[in-house]
Order: sequence, then C-alpha cells, then structure tokens
Amino acid sequence: MGTVAQESIRDTAGLFAGGQLTRKIRVLIVDDSAVVRQTMKNVLETDPMIEVMATASDPFVAVERIRQETPDVITLDIEMPRMDGITFLAANDGPMSVAGGGLFEFDL
Repeated sequence: MGTVAQESIRDTAGLFAGGQLTRKIRVLIVDDSAVVRQTMKNVLETDPMIEVMATASDPFVAVERIRQETPDVITLDIEMPRMDGITFLAANDGPMSVAGGGLFEFDL
C-alpha cells in the first residue's frame, strides 16, 4: 500500500501501478521571474521521471496552460503582480498537488 500522497495521485492521475511510476510526472512552473522559471526547469529536468510540461509567468497564463494539458504538480510562486498564488489556488476547483516556496527578507 502506498502513502496517502501516492494513493491520492493514483486516484487522480494514474501515475502509479503496483507502487511504481507508470509515466513521467508532468510539472507546470508558475513564477513571475523568468530566471526562477528557467532555474526550476533546469533542476527538475535532471530527474528522468519529471517532465516540465510548461512554464507560466502568472496565474492567468497558467490557467491557459492547464486548459491545454493537466499537470500532475504545479510549482507556484506566492507573490506575483497580477494575482497571488493563494488567490489562484482558491479560484481553482479540483485536486491539485502544489509545491510553493518563497524568499523572505528580515530586518536584523
């Protein structure tokens, strides 16, 4: 029996059979920084079981990409100019695996 995450993915995307990946994991990268998008793409594509299906500069572009092909995982910037990542998540229905992160500045 797989982990809860694996069971969820199996149910929604058909990625696992017998505890093994049956195809590449499709990732959509959403970030307003072109440098971050390219860096994440370069890092993720070093794994032979990951395919970066698309990148998007903001959630509006991401919606168009999702309409063309459904990703298994979305990496999502939280702070973006036209719409923040949290609003994007709240506005979209359905199961979604999201990896988020950010840089923080602290005054010492």
